[in-house]
Amino acid sequence: MADGLDMTFGELHKALESYGLRARDGASGIVYSDPDGRPMLLFPHYKDEDVVRPVHVLMARSHLIAAGLMDDPPPTLEPRIVPTARKKAPRVAPHA
Repeated sequence: MADGLDMTFGELHKALESYGLRARDGASGIVYSDPDGRPMLLFPHYKDEDVVRPVHVLMARSHLIAAGLMDDPPPTLEPRIVPTARKKAPRVAPHA
């Protein structure tokens, strides 16, 4: 699934269907159900050509990962580099 930049709700709908989710129109929005029929996602009513906000893609990804329908991909940022522990400087005895 793309990062949401320049993605439309029509494209998001097709992507969610490719994971086995089914959409139905609900009173408060569009409800996506998992392959077993359990509701998973609720999106506001939209037009297919409306641009998706990144929060919608993040929400969809997290639900797909939690349901075991999508693997948790590695982050797109560079790996975090943790500096090695610094050696402690030896104590210096005070001047007498």
